Amino acid sequence: MAEITIEDLIKNDLLQPSTDLYKVKTGEKLGKLNENGTITVVSDGVEKTYEYPSGAARWIEKLSLNGWTYWGIKKGQEIVSLNELREKLKSTI
Repeated sequence: MAEITIEDLIKNDLLQPSTDLYKVKTGEKLGKLNENGTITVVSDGVEKTYEYPSGAARWIEKLSLNGWTYWGIKKGQEIVSLNELREKLKSTI
């Protein structure tokens, strides 16, 4: 099976374009999901857009980490990681 992308999550209605993205560990809003599946973040007053979640997380934290577990969306009062959404889609394929 091919790797699941953020675009796949959008196409399968697990994510919506223009959704705010949050740092899972702190709940801090740090990014925005774009229609094409990219992520836009602002750090140190500089706005950048990334194709992959890990690149966007790396820009914020200044170290290499897993963007699928770093980023999440709000569902009610809870933050659901992109990884949880990806696993949900995997289970239906």
